[in-house]
Amino acid sequence: AMASRSRALFACVPRKSALPDELELTWRAHSKPLLRVGSNGVQESHRRSLDELLDAHGYVCVKFNVRDSAELVSQLSEQLRPESAEIVVTKGKLVLYFRPES
Repeated sequence: AMASRSRALFACVPRKSALPDELELTWRAHSKPLLRVGSNGVQESHRRSLDELLDAHGYVCVKFNVRDSAELVSQLSEQLRPESAEIVVTKGKLVLYFRPES
């Protein structure tokens, strides 16, 4: 009985993120992918879509549906990134882009 009680106590404790608090809050608010890039890689249509989404939302999460390779996700996310946008966070296959308002 004691073991299950202690597990229940630990289940209530949120895991500490490696991200700074402000960045973690931003990630949590925008971590649902609005755009997905498949195994065929980045197409011009992906670039246009990301550009439109950034205009509308400011922050956009993109999921790269590729084999779990951090290097490949990094390469594809840079190929997709518009000049006016920044990559804020990368977690696994998810990348959060941000475009400051001009």
